[in-house]
Amino acid sequence: YEFRKNTRSVKSTILHFQLRNLVWATSKHDVYLMSHYSVLHWSALSGVDTELMNVQGHVAPKEKHPGSLLEGFSQTKVSTMAVKDNLLVAGGFQGELICKHLDREGISFCCRTSHDDNALTNAIEIFNTSR
Repeated sequence: YEFRKNTRSVKSTILHFQLRNLVWATSKHDVYLMSHYSVLHWSALSGVDTELMNVQGHVAPKEKHPGSLLEGFSQTKVSTMAVKDNLLVAGGFQGELICKHLDREGISFCCRTSHDDNALTNAIEIFNTSR
C-alpha cells in the first residue's frame, strides 16, 4: 500500500462488527461508507463527501420493478453494503435490501429477504449474470 492522503474529516459510524462490509473503495480515489443513517461517498481527489442515501426516515423506490416493495422501509439500520458498476446496495438488520443507481435520483428497488426475527443481511455481492 502507498498512502498519499489521510483525513479525519469524514466520520464513519459502524452499527455492526463487520467493518469490511460497511466501507467500500471502488477505486484509489472513491470510498463509500456509513455515517449514522447515511451512505456517503468521499472523493480523495476533491476531499468532498456527498450523501448518497439517507435511511433515517422513510425510504421508498421511485422506480417500479417486479418484486419491489413500493411502500419501502422506515429507519433502516444498515448492516452491510456493496458498491459496484454504478449500483449501491444496502442490507439491513431486519432483512431489508435497498438498491440505488448512483447516476439516478432516488431509490430504485426495495425488498425484504426474510421476515424471520433474525433476518440480518450479512453480506451482499454485486455481479453481472450472462443472459
